[in-house]
Amino acid sequence: MKIRWLEYFAVPLVVLLIIITIAKGGGLGVAPPYITVDAVRGGIYQKTIIIYNQNDYNITVLLNSTGETGSWVSFYEPDNLSRPIEQTSIEKMDKKNVIIKITIPESASNKMYEGTIVVSSQPSDVNLSGNYTSVSLNLPIMLYINVTGEQVLNISVLSIDIDNVEVGFPLEIKVQLKNTGNVVATPHIKAIFTKDNIYIDSVETFSEPIQPDSIYTHILLLNTTGLPAGEYVAHLNITLEDKVVYKGNISFSLFPKGTFTRSGELIALELEGEKKKESTVKISAIFKNTGEVDTPAKFVGEIYIDDKLTDAIESDEVIVPKHSQETLNAYYKIPHHGEYIVKGYVLYGGKKTETKELRFTVGETRWLPNNPILYILGTISMIIAVPIIYTSWKKGYLKISKNKNRK
Repeated sequence: MKIRWLEYFAVPLVVLLIIITIAKGGGLGVAPPYITVDAVRGGIYQKTIIIYNQNDYNITVLLNSTGETGSWVSFYEPDNLSRPIEQTSIEKMDKKNVIIKITIPESASNKMYEGTIVVSSQPSDVNLSGNYTSVSLNLPIMLYINVTGEQVLNISVLSIDIDNVEVGFPLEIKVQLKNTGNVVATPHIKAIFTKDNIYIDSVETFSEPIQPDSIYTHILLLNTTGLPAGEYVAHLNITLEDKVVYKGNISFSLFPKGTFTRSGELIALELEGEKKKESTVKISAIFKNTGEVDTPAKFVGEIYIDDKLTDAIESDEVIVPKHSQETLNAYYKIPHHGEYIVKGYVLYGGKKTETKELRFTVGETRWLPNNPILYILGTISMIIAVPIIYTSWKKGYLKISKNKNRK
């Protein structure tokens, strides 16, 4: 009996296709597996979930909430908490944070509510590095919300830091707060500055709303321009709805300009974006402030195309804290094909770093000389040389010797 190969391999091929399909659609993960919230009626709570894409292609995930708490949950991108989303995209082999906002109705009874946050991969039949169809996955995160009638409004002060600075540089007071209650808290922070018991200035503001069980660092800024160098005192008062949370005095110093060492290093230049004609790329300068004072920093670069200076770029100026690292970004629209060189440095506090280079090619690599005269001379030389070599060979002036192997 004759067995055709297609019939023989039909079942294994189908099984293999199913395995590949499941594997390609299975690279999705979420964390944490469950979320618990102690809440009060009318409260608004904020949590973060992490979605992992372990596939070798970009995906779109759908976000949904079901169960008793289904209508209480909305989803947001971390950089835009004002516009809710129902889906988001994640690049291949990457992860993304998604903020969930939980709004408890005023009419909610005191009890434990259960719900489910569902993260789903959007199915796709597009071929990506092979012929397969991705499958849809639904990954659940259990949500438990315990609604009570008791409202607890409380803030703890974890730390207060003031760094000594030079006159002319902004003085930062960093206040780290933790919401130890079960409702959103917005404390009021006020600082009065004195020198030799004489009033100098004051700064006061409300912090951002702090979610329950969250830690938030608020920064107060004092403009020191025109102030004399010397010893100062910051008188701090932190209140929460007229309740005094913290009250105390902290001493600090203002030094003459030039007291602290200024130094910095351009770590690297990096390129992000498609290297093609008419596209815009991001050129990033990674700068490290190795000095003893915060410093303004700005990246300045020159663009060379085929060894000719054609353009200049620069980033916005940012304040880089001492002993920290920042990425300074500039943007450039590629005009045409060619060999590109970016030569750049960072200006900081009246100084500049060493220059670094970044090279990339747009389009096919050039094989012709950059100098057209050299190309013309080379072509003429070839036209003259070929007939001379051919004639010499025909007349016997040019012989090609052959080596024979001898025993």
